[in-house]
Amino acid sequence: MILSLQQGLAEEGFKISLVKLCQWFELPRRTVYYRSDLPPEPVPIDLRNPLG
Repeated sequence: MILSLQQGLAEEGFKISLVKLCQWFELPRRTVYYRSDLPPEPVPIDLRNPLG
């Protein structure tokens, strides 16, 4: 989320550091880079094709 926000601001001509954005949103910087090692949970069969 923060990285896409930073990219969107850059496209509009505002270069804001990741550190500054994290400070503004009171978000630890390590949270931005966190990637879970767990596999995603499977989607229940009844939700896979809601039109069928």
